[in-house]
Amino acid sequence: MTSCSWIPSAAPYTASASRRMPVAAAAASHSPADCPPVFTSCASKARIRVPVCRCCFNRQHHPNKESPDVAVGVFFAGHLREMMHFTSVMTHAPRFLKTRIAPTPSGFLHLGNALSFLLTQQLAEAHGARILLRIDDMDRARVRPEYVQDVFDTLRFLGIGWDEGPRGAGDFEQHWSQLRRLELYNEALRQLANEGAVFACNCSRADILRVSPDCSYPGTCRARMLPLDTPGAAWRLRTDDEEPLTVFLRNKENVRAALPAAQRDFIVRKKDGFPAYQLSSVADDRHFGIDFVVRGEDLWDSTLAQLYLARRLGWNDFCRTTFVHHGLIADDSGEKLSKSAGATSIRHLLLTGAEPAAFRAQLRARLRELPLR
Repeated sequence: MTSCSWIPSAAPYTASASRRMPVAAAAASHSPADCPPVFTSCASKARIRVPVCRCCFNRQHHPNKESPDVAVGVFFAGHLREMMHFTSVMTHAPRFLKTRIAPTPSGFLHLGNALSFLLTQQLAEAHGARILLRIDDMDRARVRPEYVQDVFDTLRFLGIGWDEGPRGAGDFEQHWSQLRRLELYNEALRQLANEGAVFACNCSRADILRVSPDCSYPGTCRARMLPLDTPGAAWRLRTDDEEPLTVFLRNKENVRAALPAAQRDFIVRKKDGFPAYQLSSVADDRHFGIDFVVRGEDLWDSTLAQLYLARRLGWNDFCRTTFVHHGLIADDSGEKLSKSAGATSIRHLLLTGAEPAAFRAQLRARLRELPLR
């Protein structure tokens, strides 16, 4: 028998594609982690959808065509743990429409990104949510074609599928780049400008650090009344509203919190004229109907800033988004991992011939220990 088949490199793996692609016969001893998953329904009353590999899925539904002697045995023995896990989660889990995987192609993705992607996939399945692949490429100074390609290579390596979004680097550039949605962002910026909610600021980071060692904005340009079209000036949002924000959490322990000092008068349009991350992220989540966001705990302040911005724009649908903030992977010195081409990058693992199934198994073990908020 042949081993479980991988999706060809020329055809990026997506959840919908995985249901259509033919599968080679598999050895009876193969691991469920060897193949990208197919999502199928358990026969219980809860109608739970659980991930199974494509080989076992094919044998389950077409046993006469694919080694009938192991069809049922491999399916249930190989995936019993996954089925039990998702059954317990889904019994009381709320339902969401859509979540997203939203990497920034400003460097090669690392182990922390991989962990976050796998957690997003797991929670999406547990809550019945579709997955959007959204690549945030507004940081034009740091975006590189090889970093965009790395997103697809990484997801393929991890066996992660998605239901909506670009199918490859070329499709992304032609149809899904944030450059294609500039009018969406500019419409929000015009609304803020027309309502007097933003002001121009030409302070550099060094200027701010001289006055504010923690890099929180000291309000230097608030009263200067610089024209919004001042060359080289960013737009900052006036954050005068001190009403606490409500963060809806997956564990239903909703949090009321004020905008942190580090986000005071945060930037919504950069000096290069492109929208800042906080604005483009909120606008995209609203545009694509995202109601469930999974992100690292280091983005807690960003969550509050985005909720503040959405409230200011009157985007109440985004304000009802449910969030999960997960713990981070640290390097040997205890610092958060950063994008690089070093030993922690997925690219390094690909180049050194790492075994995908073994790597995914290690990450899944880490997921069980990951604190969630």
